[in-house]
Amino acid sequence: MPEPKPIIYPWLRGYWAQLTRYLLQDKLPSALMLVGDPGLGLAALAKAFSNRVVCLSPVDN
Repeated sequence: MPEPKPIIYPWLRGYWAQLTRYLLQDKLPSALMLVGDPGLGLAALAKAFSNRVVCLSPVDN
């Protein structure tokens, strides 16, 4: 069963778009550091993006 579409908080959509561009252009850095205050949703962003990176057949970007 496919995973549901990740919930990306509105204030993180720009970061999601940039990370996705890196991935689609095959220019993903070897390491990423997501830093911010607790509660901003960075853990959710990291999980969603890591799932996107390892997904063999993504439905959308």
